[in-house]
Amino acid sequence: MRDMRKQKPVPRQEAAASEALTALKAAVCQANHDLAVAGLAALGWGHVSGIDRARGQVVLPPRGGRPGQLQPKDLVVLDLARGQPCEAGPAPVPEAATHCHLYQQFPHLGGIAHAGGSYATSWAQAGCALPCLGATHATHFDGTIPITDASVPEMAPDAWAENIGRCIADCLFLGEYDPMQMPGVLVAGKGPFTWGVTPAAAVVHARTLEAAAQLALHTYLINPLAQPLSPRLRDQYFAGQRRPDAPSRMPAHPQ
Repeated sequence: MRDMRKQKPVPRQEAAASEALTALKAAVCQANHDLAVAGLAALGWGHVSGIDRARGQVVLPPRGGRPGQLQPKDLVVLDLARGQPCEAGPAPVPEAATHCHLYQQFPHLGGIAHAGGSYATSWAQAGCALPCLGATHATHFDGTIPITDASVPEMAPDAWAENIGRCIADCLFLGEYDPMQMPGVLVAGKGPFTWGVTPAAAVVHARTLEAAAQLALHTYLINPLAQPLSPRLRDQYFAGQRRPDAPSRMPAHPQ
């Protein structure tokens, strides 16, 4: 007689999905650690998410979590379509709706970082786009890094995070930017958001944006009349950087 106490075998698909989620949690956890080590998550003001496109799930830190101290078990899993946790547990970071909106609008994104570095945040608070002045900037960002519209439409108190996502998407769509050639935006009055095909790539772009912001400030202190790179030279630097997430197509603006 069959022993009913024995566990039923896990279907192969479920086992594979579980392994994929475990791997994604590990990648997101490592990316958050890397962000903290880079000094871009001071006081917890910074985090990284990742997405499992096959299952439609977003993995990101919990509200109040310290990026440098996170463990995979601490992370929150959201259903992308609903923006709600898939299981009982802590609430996600306040910007969870921002991440979900961007993942929905841009199918090539595999990871998103919101960094808290002082230089890029200073440019965002000043309401200034970040001009491309040198090779550090040009190898990862194909031109001036744009800033979102500072005017914020009236919205429900709990809709501010989704509205940030909409502002970022509008900034990219209206400027006709390819999000994989312009893997970051400055959000007016808040700070930078960057992305890539993986959580690790999003952190690389966050670090590059912070370095470019610092260099730009110092450049203008030395020479207030400094000019951006010529399009020809900028394109040479950008094309010469062998980035795995370079090719993509700009999606149509949602109606």
